[in-house]
Amino acid sequence: MRLPLILTLLVAAILILAAFIYYYNNYSDIEYLFLQDQEFETDTSASTRKWLPLNRTPQQDSFSIVDSGIAWLRYYGQSASVWGTSSLLQGELPHNWQNHSSLIGGKTLSSAKEVEGIRFDRLNLPRNGSYLMHARARIINRTLLADLSNMSEAPKANVGIALYCSYTVDGKESNYSNPDTSITTALHLDIFFSSFSWEATTFVEEYSRHLTEGTPPWDSDFHIALTPYTQITNVGSWAVLAIDMNWALSEAFSIFSENGYDVDSITVRGVQVYVESIGCLIEAQIDYVRLEVLED
Repeated sequence: MRLPLILTLLVAAILILAAFIYYYNNYSDIEYLFLQDQEFETDTSASTRKWLPLNRTPQQDSFSIVDSGIAWLRYYGQSASVWGTSSLLQGELPHNWQNHSSLIGGKTLSSAKEVEGIRFDRLNLPRNGSYLMHARARIINRTLLADLSNMSEAPKANVGIALYCSYTVDGKESNYSNPDTSITTALHLDIFFSSFSWEATTFVEEYSRHLTEGTPPWDSDFHIALTPYTQITNVGSWAVLAIDMNWALSEAFSIFSENGYDVDSITVRGVQVYVESIGCLIEAQIDYVRLEVLED
């Protein structure tokens, strides 16, 4: 065997070993967030339900239920000044607001166990394309309700999933359960399946990538909103969405950095699927929300 060929094979072996070591050191210790009842198989009327119906700023004809394998969410947002939400919760909300069931986490869905939270480190995120959220959903109805002359902002509505997280800065974790809503203790990471506002005579889809801070008395927390490249645009038609969680998590850390916050990690402690609106009715159905880890 010629020496150049031996050297070539040796270099190839070293590169393969280096890639394996890099993968082991950087990805083998990652644990992933999963959801219980990702297919919405257990009705919210059952004592064994995994999703808890919630409603912020209750309005007539608003509801959030799981029935016959479908999450059905409706919010009648007739207020011209206050946002409201119909949602289904799993895990724990910040400020000791509410908790129900438990999140599950692990290296795979089959080995996942109940956890208080799943941590994602800024410098050790899941690889691009390796951790995905799949959802199938549709908008049933979106209708303008408020008198535009009484509104300081355009009527808006969102359909999506929210990840509620504690966070660490310089190794110190935020006090997620602090009941004082005047103190910033959590990140609300919203990933929109659909986002739209009223313009002139119709609803128009919007795309979000921003950070805001909550307003007391509701909360003073960080709110990051993200709209993926594809969102639901047709009323009445089912849409299938695939969202790369590397993208969502990376964007969250990037937005923190762009706004001057040096956040080291976030720990997901609660999850809600929801509809929310101000000045309009929003009604949607969700068939499933699956978190999946792709094998190498």
